[in-house]
Amino acid sequence: MPIHLQPGLAAPAVAARLAAWRAADVAARLLAHDAALWTDAGIADTPGDPISERLGWLDLPVTSPASLPAWQRLADQARADGMRHIVLLGMGGSSLGAEVLARSLPRAAGAPELIVCDSTHPAFVRSVDAVVDPSRALVVAASKSGTTVETTAHFAHWWERLRANVADPAAHCIAITDAGSPPASLAAERGFRACVLAPGDVGGRFSVLGPFGLLPAMLAGVEVAPVLAGAATARAGQDGAAERFASVEQASGIVLGAALGEWAVAGLDTLLIDARPPFDAMTGWLEQLLGESLGKRGRGLFPARPWSGASGRRADRVVIEVGPTDAVEPEGDGLSSASVRVRMGSPADLGAALFEWEVATATAALVIGVQPFDQPDVEAAKRFARAAATGQGSARPEAGGQAGDPRAADIADVLRVARPWLAAIPPEGAIAVQAFLPPTAANDAALDGLARALGDATGAAIAWAYGPRYLHSTGQLHKGGPAWVHCLQLVDGDVGHAPDDDVPIPDAGLTFGALIAAQAAGDAAALAALGRPPFVVRIGGA
Repeated sequence: MPIHLQPGLAAPAVAARLAAWRAADVAARLLAHDAALWTDAGIADTPGDPISERLGWLDLPVTSPASLPAWQRLADQARADGMRHIVLLGMGGSSLGAEVLARSLPRAAGAPELIVCDSTHPAFVRSVDAVVDPSRALVVAASKSGTTVETTAHFAHWWERLRANVADPAAHCIAITDAGSPPASLAAERGFRACVLAPGDVGGRFSVLGPFGLLPAMLAGVEVAPVLAGAATARAGQDGAAERFASVEQASGIVLGAALGEWAVAGLDTLLIDARPPFDAMTGWLEQLLGESLGKRGRGLFPARPWSGASGRRADRVVIEVGPTDAVEPEGDGLSSASVRVRMGSPADLGAALFEWEVATATAALVIGVQPFDQPDVEAAKRFARAAATGQGSARPEAGGQAGDPRAADIADVLRVARPWLAAIPPEGAIAVQAFLPPTAANDAALDGLARALGDATGAAIAWAYGPRYLHSTGQLHKGGPAWVHCLQLVDGDVGHAPDDDVPIPDAGLTFGALIAAQAAGDAAALAALGRPPFVVRIGGA
């Protein structure tokens, strides 16, 4: 799997960094789980969650194969039982990896379809209910801690649906979690079909090659053994990687990490990610891996997308192209002096790419000077959301740090409403659009159009994502990353105001509409408390 790396003007710095890493034996120390790689670089460890307890992902390519036979039996039994849908309840790292595998690779004929539930918008909940027959659904609750509010809410909803439609609801449930977590206890208490325990020393966004990524994909008919084989080959190839830098066609994760880090130091901190079918789901996975791992202490890399085509490929931005080996190169390919091109022609190539990017992210942190395995600013939004959900939080305008109540008729109208706010954003800045709206094809297209219009109006780099999904992904970057990241939050003016359209969360005293409204308000309040108030626009509504 060739990774073509063009360091651009940072080439001397990257070469020097690799020479220093070769002398310090970084490749071998990384594979030996040497946490001192980061602490010796002056990066503070995280109390209660040390780096040494977050390096198990390095071994997944060689340890996960032992679990495949048992997981394959679960997949075979699900298909034999006539399951038509795998309903994956998981946020961030608990679902993004599985989504990449299931959307990128061939699936066995007749295998169940994977549906990822990572939105709390009531319209989304109803849309899944409309297409999934509970009697032919296997519900997979995936959460490391087991306390993820979205997963807990979705599971309460699905447990009630199963109870109302099948004789043995537990037979339709699988948990993927850490040992000793609430889902593990619940699975034992209720007699789930299975409870698969994940390695405790693997963080969510580095978990694609463990049960969180592999098992849901296998249940959906994906053959994952070649993926692990490719990752194992990439793992073995880390040693001696520095010497191979002369051949950018065979750049390894460590080489890529040096480049990412030096680009960030040099101010090339916007990454335009262009992932093409069938690998387009890698965009969301890369956004989380890079954004949440590196967006801290006012530093980080901003994952954007080339909405305006070649015109957005400026010399101060890095283009990352991911696609099949036969992909047609885009026009204007030579406009960026710094780029990464990943070409994949097999499941093994995908496995290698996933592992190489994990290595690159962990080692880029050495250069940027951040702890890559924690997420220190994520909990703040959860605290504010809990307060808003219980009526103890600030009202929306104050939480957003703005006067008035800006409203737009629809997504296309947001540009008009936001023009005064946009005037203060320089071309070297970035805009993160946080859309607390139902994820639909129509909204996807409208948000793409808005992103292009925002880019044309400001020259800034643009990214958009649905809430609350982004809270478990790039939300850390928005709060802890560079100060030039500006947030534009879009909230549904109708949600929570039409009781007949809302969906109650069983035994929670709360509805999904109230939950998503609280999550939007909570993140706005968390950003405002950090001196980064978002511009909040209400879409529709009275």
